[in-house]
This record gives sequence, structure tokens and C-alpha cells, in this order.
Amino acid sequence: MTNTKGKRRGTCYMFSRPFRKHGVVPLATYLRIYKQGDIVDIKGMDTVQKGMPHKCYYEKLEDSTVLPSVLLASL
Repeated sequence: MTNTKGKRRGTCYMFSRPFRKHGVVPLATYLRIYKQGDIVDIKGMDTVQKGMPHKCYYEKLEDSTVLPSVLLASL
């Protein structure tokens, strides 16, 4: 097998959720309101592929004014 070089290479365990948290994502995840200047932790979930951040940004702290709203929804 050749060496794959895709976007999600090496993220099998990085983006996975804990065992008892599998299934539907709670609405509170999407309805959380961030104020300008809040420090947020960027995390992706494998249950929601749309708007998933790149693996190099996983677990990084960032100011909420810099991030697009698509990424904030997936935190």
C-alpha cells in the first residue's frame, strides 16, 4: 500500500469522541455564543465533517475574533 497524504491522515484517534459521547451532537454545541475577544479551544468532531478544522489547528487556543463562524460551530 502506498503512503497516503490526505487531509485527514493520522486523525483517527485525534477527532474521535469518547465512547459514551457517540451519536447526536447536542444543540448547545452550536448555540453557544462567544463574545469578541474570548479565548476558544479549536476541536473537531468526526460526527460533523462540514467545517472541520485542519489537524494542525486541533487543540490550539485562538481569539474568537480571528476564527470564522463555521469553526466556532464545531468547537
